[in-house]
Amino acid sequence: MIKAPFNFVPLADTVVFPEWANKISQDIPFADGISGSFCINIKAMTPIFVRNGHVQGIDKRSDEFMSFNKTPDGSFFIPATSIKGELRHLLEILSFCKMQRVDNKRYSIRDVNNRQYRDSLPYDSVHCGWMTIRDDGEIEITDNGIPYRISHKTIDEKLNTDFCSLFGEGVKIKDANRTAEYKYRKCSPEIFSTIYRFNEYKLYPNSAAVDRRVGVHFNKEGAIRGKIVFTGQPGNRKERKGGTPASGKFFEFVFKEMESPVVYRIQYDSELYKDFEFIYKDSEDWHFWKAKSKNQGLKIPVFFKLEDNTISSIGLSYLYKLPYKQRIKDFLNEQHKNKKFDMSECIFGETLTEESLKGRVLISHAMCEDAYPFEYENGIAPYMGSPKPSYYPIYLEQLGENGYLNDHARFSTMMDRNARLRGWKMYPARFNYQTEFDVDDAQLENTNPAIPLGAGSEFKCCIRFHNLKAVELGAILYSILLQKQNCHTLGFGKAFGYGACQYSITETTGFEADDIDKFITSFIDYMETHIHNYKRSPQIRELLLMTNPRQTERLKRSLTYMELEEFVKCKQHNPRKNKFGEYLPLYSELLNPIEQKTSGPIQAEAIVTFFSGSIKKARLIEGKNTAPQLLDMNGKKDKFKGNEKVLVEITKKGLRFIKAL
Repeated sequence: MIKAPFNFVPLADTVVFPEWANKISQDIPFADGISGSFCINIKAMTPIFVRNGHVQGIDKRSDEFMSFNKTPDGSFFIPATSIKGELRHLLEILSFCKMQRVDNKRYSIRDVNNRQYRDSLPYDSVHCGWMTIRDDGEIEITDNGIPYRISHKTIDEKLNTDFCSLFGEGVKIKDANRTAEYKYRKCSPEIFSTIYRFNEYKLYPNSAAVDRRVGVHFNKEGAIRGKIVFTGQPGNRKERKGGTPASGKFFEFVFKEMESPVVYRIQYDSELYKDFEFIYKDSEDWHFWKAKSKNQGLKIPVFFKLEDNTISSIGLSYLYKLPYKQRIKDFLNEQHKNKKFDMSECIFGETLTEESLKGRVLISHAMCEDAYPFEYENGIAPYMGSPKPSYYPIYLEQLGENGYLNDHARFSTMMDRNARLRGWKMYPARFNYQTEFDVDDAQLENTNPAIPLGAGSEFKCCIRFHNLKAVELGAILYSILLQKQNCHTLGFGKAFGYGACQYSITETTGFEADDIDKFITSFIDYMETHIHNYKRSPQIRELLLMTNPRQTERLKRSLTYMELEEFVKCKQHNPRKNKFGEYLPLYSELLNPIEQKTSGPIQAEAIVTFFSGSIKKARLIEGKNTAPQLLDMNGKKDKFKGNEKVLVEITKKGLRFIKAL
């Protein structure tokens, strides 16, 4: 099953907007307004680490970088912004607020197994060309037509490279060696400027009507003049074996030299180019080409698609990262786009909208009052890899049960206009924490060394509030206290069990500590009038489960990052071959998988369609799915010929043999 150290509180369709929002004032208090203060005692239940945000860019192994955040005189503290951000996040969920504090970017998809993606970039629609970034803010891209293909074998023979062996089957390819830059380094520097001559040929002559891709060979007398262009290497090349077709990248590209190519011009600040830069901001090849462009004046090879004689998208590879049509906020319903103030904005203020609102709550830094040493004096050094929001099996709602797609479903992606975001992201609080990290050698430089403070360390901060309604004060108190068994998560390493904290309230002024429960009840009662069955809603259920570390103890293996191969495998969905796509289920479903709708196994009649060696298949005689499915012989030794009838049990993985008919 798919794994992740985080999960989501589902996004509610209903947003609650307080009726008094337009009457909030710093100068004219409510008749029932409350002002005062209280302190929060924060006790770390697991080791905790908050880094000084001003030390980025220095040696990661230095004491300054690895040390817990501290004042100039050496006192440890948690910044007020960290506490405010975590409390506000919880309050937004508890009070059914808008999800508007999101990075409204246009993400992308690059998934050759996804039909919608493949259909959007057909072989004969992707053009190639050379990009020039001019000093005046204009981008020029030449149209050099449809790119030609050139095999690694042909390149190796001509340029004395060894791509066939470097990327062959069974070879472990380091991440650093998957880039286009790595391939260029294997060639002489002249590769950037040399124009070769080629002859063309049909790559797939037997299916030329469908697959019109054209390959080239070196030929001094050839009619085609062009430059070789390398792109990244996603994985190994696997040659054809028996009935299994070849797979994996084996071809690079040739951009044809044009005497007077069409030139497209776009502005540096255009959405098209900004989307392109955002999508490739972490790409090593993009940084490589930008440096080559700036320092050596080289033009950047790009691939693009045209719509109405205008460039609609740009990429750095042939099957490039295709921007979605919609941005993140486009997938929110109208209530989440409403400009009215929600509970969080009423309390903490808002500056993102046209009408700003000053907050009525002030949070201090949390100073350390009792620091316990971490058990390992050298600290920890985890690799903080995480799937991007474009990884749809995790970040979008899917149709299925217990983390597997339904037979007749397909993955929902942001290419679907009715796709639904999973909701509010949270790292479940847990008492078990990781101290050893198996990091690949290629990723050692991307680790984040830290020396946390030990479990038991305590901090104290104060919250001052002005002119709050009883309901608003109750919302803050509920966000802080939750339930007795619940924990907050603060700081670095939440994905590995760090930063689980319990909060308690002390030193109240403006109200009595004995009235805390009364204020919380007033908030819950208010929410019940707006949200049916509020306390049992999916939002509150998931939030309280994820903040309960005792529940989390049951899911140690599920709360880890996946390996790269697992990300690819989880997206494979082919019910005919009994492969079911995997997605991240709700946290409550991980704890308590949904029971099957039937009271017992479903039995049915089937016809044997294939029986040889370890592979047996059968087809249901009746039912929606009549495609051949794998037949588990259930320990029986019976042998069959085609079209013989058997009684089977229908399982998620296929059919299980019961008896011959």
